[in-house]
Amino acid sequence: MSQSPQQSPFDRYEMAAVVIPGASLLFGLWILFPEAIKGIDLKDVSLGSFGIFALAAFCAGHIIQAPANITVDWYWKRFGRPTEAMRHRGCGLAEAQVRRIPAQVLALLAMDIPADASDDQWRPVTAQMAIYVANSGKAERLDKFNGNYGLFRGLSAALLVLLILALWHLAWTFAALTLLAASATMLRMKRFGNYYARELWLQFLSIDATSTIRAASGSVNHG
Repeated sequence: MSQSPQQSPFDRYEMAAVVIPGASLLFGLWILFPEAIKGIDLKDVSLGSFGIFALAAFCAGHIIQAPANITVDWYWKRFGRPTEAMRHRGCGLAEAQVRRIPAQVLALLAMDIPADASDDQWRPVTAQMAIYVANSGKAERLDKFNGNYGLFRGLSAALLVLLILALWHLAWTFAALTLLAASATMLRMKRFGNYYARELWLQFLSIDATSTIRAASGSVNHG
């Protein structure tokens, strides 16, 4: 009897945003401190099975979420969070699309938010927009962008931790390579954050508010 292939205990997002960054951190630590894991055969390492390394990578990936949060908060504070910044003219949407935002938010979310409200005031609105888009069955591309964003977010945090350790360990070549890699992953993180934000707004603005309101009115009248 043929055995069915063993499935990974991690879902797609956990694998991208937690396990892979955690594994990258562990491999980087192995390069910096190879004496710490003597006797472990790296040929037997598998991320798909729930082995010791996969468990360690999962734990390490969650641990580095703390520096990841600090890194992301600093990054978006400096460059602006794309989900909120996208509603401004010249930030990724056409001017006609920007003008439609207040009316669309009022029609679909029943929120009368001033167009000149601050990004902090818009943050819970964009969070509710994401839920609305997901409930409308239009979140497939959003999930892909969010998964890639989580991947590069975690990798950036792991590489920055390795950079600090490499500088402390006086491993200058490793530190230089890690700095380059961290710069690249942060740029990719920013790009996928922008992709996610633009897709969120486009999907939200593409929903026909008129038919949605008619459907809601019909369910109330005939419920």
